[in-house]
Amino acid sequence: MDESVIWGGIGLLLAIGGLGIIAPEVLHELQLHGAGSPVVLYGVGVAAAVALTVLIILPSIAADR
Repeated sequence: MDESVIWGGIGLLLAIGGLGIIAPEVLHELQLHGAGSPVVLYGVGVAAAVALTVLIILPSIAADR
């Protein structure tokens, strides 16, 4: 297996895992304080980073196969 596929897969797992860790806190904060809360804005940034990571890495992994 190609090393770029291994490291790309690890990167995707870390990104999705990070989103899974922060998501409950973001949802709780959203219910309590609304969309302007810094924690909610941080969660939006994490979600955007995960989406960008997936859009960059996933096509690269698919092209290697």
